[in-house]
Amino acid sequence: MNQRHSGPIPENTRNQFLVYLRENDAKASPHQQESDIRDSKLDRAVLKTSRDSIVDSSTRAAECVRNSPLFAGLPPTAQQEIAAKARLRSIARHQPIFREDDAIRYVCVLVSGTVKITRLTEAGCEVILRVNRAYSPIDDMCSTYQKTRTTNAFAMCDCCVLTWCTHEFAKLEQRFPGIHRNATRIVQRRLMMLERSFCDLSTARVPQRLARVLLQLSGDDACHDQPIGFSRQELAQMAGTSPFMISRLVSAWAERGIVTVSRSEVSIGDLATLTRISDGISS
Repeated sequence: MNQRHSGPIPENTRNQFLVYLRENDAKASPHQQESDIRDSKLDRAVLKTSRDSIVDSSTRAAECVRNSPLFAGLPPTAQQEIAAKARLRSIARHQPIFREDDAIRYVCVLVSGTVKITRLTEAGCEVILRVNRAYSPIDDMCSTYQKTRTTNAFAMCDCCVLTWCTHEFAKLEQRFPGIHRNATRIVQRRLMMLERSFCDLSTARVPQRLARVLLQLSGDDACHDQPIGFSRQELAQMAGTSPFMISRLVSAWAERGIVTVSRSEVSIGDLATLTRISDGISS
């Protein structure tokens, strides 16, 4: 490992892996660096300044704020002010938005695309915590006592993100208390999802767990035959089983038309049957 950081590399494997990832970020091509909006580089990003792009950015920002649960229930004038203070940024597929231990300098809400939120174990293994979609906050908005990130965020496809500087967002929270209430509800829902996943790992059978994972990942596109952009290894990790078991189940379900497999991507073919499996009615 090329030790270009100051001080010795920590013995902890997880910390070593984080250092390695950051060094790879630094070696990225100029195009990749322009696409990377990690917190340490957000203030360097430059948006197009043409009149059309400014109008489009303002329109998308206003639409995101209107539809985001983080700003639900706020007066239209408040939503307009919040959107006006945001910056719209683009992230290329597979690029990190932020990493563990990065300084928290921005609040981010997803405008379009899909973002994977992960953590690293002490052994350096990635654990997928959740998948965020359009209009959802990417980070933990209530972490006022946290100075650094506790998770990683990666763009699963080309994405757009709204960002606010943390000090600017704190002022907005003071002016509009509904933001903090909404943030608390969002964090509570995320905690409930983690509790439900823990219960599934303890009580549900593997087919039931995989069906629930696929339904959760497909989101609102479950009936539109959209590919689910996760590998067998990632599906196995989320379902709490082995990649071999995932391959067996996916192959068996593909023969029955429950799912379809193309270029190693899985998409839902029979939503009703997969829902019954997730409910434990059939397998």
